[in-house]
Amino acid sequence: MLLDLVMPRMTGIEAIEAIKTENPDMRILVLTSFSDDDKVFAAIKAGALGYLLKDSSTQELIQAIRDVYNGESSLHPAIARKLIRELNRGHPPAAIR
Repeated sequence: MLLDLVMPRMTGIEAIEAIKTENPDMRILVLTSFSDDDKVFAAIKAGALGYLLKDSSTQELIQAIRDVYNGESSLHPAIARKLIRELNRGHPPAAIR
């Protein structure tokens, strides 16, 4: 499912939660212009497998749709950087063994 975060009756986050409750196997790709941390993290926590910004190329969108359809994650590079920064926040790098 391709989903925007801005909709008239409920937010995209609420929609993801409702969709995943009804159909836990649904694969959701968010396509939006919003890269705010609160929206990105909430969408992924709610169950979105992908998060793409609307400035993505046609080829990137097609590949993201294919990836999410196949159960793989797909993230816009700016979104991937946000997630990596968030995951690494306050955690010293693990020693290389």
